[in-house]
Amino acid sequence: MTGLHHRKPGVVGAVLDHEAISAEIIADGHHVHPVAIRSLTRVKRQDNLLLITDAMSAAGLGDGDYSLGGLQVTVRGGVARLKDGDSLAGSTLTMLQAFRFMVETACVDMAAASRMASGNPAKPLGMERTLGSIEAGKQADLLLLTPALELKQVWIRGRAPPME
Repeated sequence: MTGLHHRKPGVVGAVLDHEAISAEIIADGHHVHPVAIRSLTRVKRQDNLLLITDAMSAAGLGDGDYSLGGLQVTVRGGVARLKDGDSLAGSTLTMLQAFRFMVETACVDMAAASRMASGNPAKPLGMERTLGSIEAGKQADLLLLTPALELKQVWIRGRAPPME
């Protein structure tokens, strides 16, 4: 994707300019610089910003060597790069890490970050009637976090599975 240029705004300019276009963001500080993420949160309406992970099979795992679609990938410091060429190769980001990044680094309040992680992505998938927010009749997939944004409890379909 071309960058934003004052004479050729390209895709970035179109996304920023049109309210009807939603923006997806990999909020890990590697794929998109934190300043660009904070700028995007100021330009886009909060209901038009979706957190995504672009996670590969190494998500949630440690540093090491992995495979992505037959390509060899090395993860160092949580950053996945192709062995051949050193390009970013997906991410190791979890949605909880993206949520934390938005709250702690992008300075988004928790309610807005929660919508970006759950409610907003449910809409384009046509799942907003059953997922994405806390309402009567919805699926009740919930996370309880500590004040430090650490995972404390999980509910799937309203039931708490045993925690490890």
